[in-house]
Amino acid sequence: MEQSNSSTSIVDPTPNPLLDYGDEKWTFETQILYNVLTMNMILSLLLWVPKIKKERSTGEINIYPYLVMILRCLIVGTYFITTHDIRIWNCIVNFFGCIYGIGISFFFYHCCRDENQRKRIRYTCLILIVLGCFYVLLFFLNHKMHENDNGLINISGVFAILVDIVLAASPIPFILVMYKKRNLNSDRFSLSLSISIALVGMSSLFFYAAWKQCIYFYVSGSFLIALSVAQIALFYGCKHSVSKKDKVVPHHQLQQQKENLVQHPIIKESLEISIVGTCEP
Repeated sequence: MEQSNSSTSIVDPTPNPLLDYGDEKWTFETQILYNVLTMNMILSLLLWVPKIKKERSTGEINIYPYLVMILRCLIVGTYFITTHDIRIWNCIVNFFGCIYGIGISFFFYHCCRDENQRKRIRYTCLILIVLGCFYVLLFFLNHKMHENDNGLINISGVFAILVDIVLAASPIPFILVMYKKRNLNSDRFSLSLSISIALVGMSSLFFYAAWKQCIYFYVSGSFLIALSVAQIALFYGCKHSVSKKDKVVPHHQLQQQKENLVQHPIIKESLEISIVGTCEP
């Protein structure tokens, strides 16, 4: 009789899918934060759509991080769709990011007037399509996203991290060109883009801290934040040096500019006429 009572008191060994990962207290809040910060990156280009539509020109706006973001949304969405807890709802935001990114890319391509840039966009999209197909094949061959049975990053995880590094580094060439041209609109766009990418990295770190699952989110978030913070520091550092250089002009340069101006033929002739006119009675 005692043996039967003890057998009935055995706890069901089946783990709760919510309690099995991380801290239950923070999982729901992390879900909301992760999706909000991801959506911020996806929709950040919307602020510039009226300007592009009005001018019918893309100007100095950098579309390439948003093209890479399509591939990242595909990667992360594929991971979440294989989970069996509340994380599966994250795939909605990421797959929306894929569809929205494709639409905004077509809009950007239609408004772009630079034929060389249109050609680069076509080649970039072709490369991303090939990489996306390669990743999907790689994912289903591994049957587990980003890590093996020992918790180490596998080949699909390395692939996903490389995509995030490209995402974080893609604004750098445009930032360097921006400082040469000193375009204020480019300044604002590049700064907002770097902040949005940093927030995506922050959401990945929060997600890993709450769920204690998939080391990919920790490594990826660290790279995204590190590269984005470096770009933001470069932004303010170069902006300060440029403004200081514009304000302080050496005295010898001013004197040289004055002499060159006086020696100009038209100005020299007008000065001679004015001097002669003042000397006549």
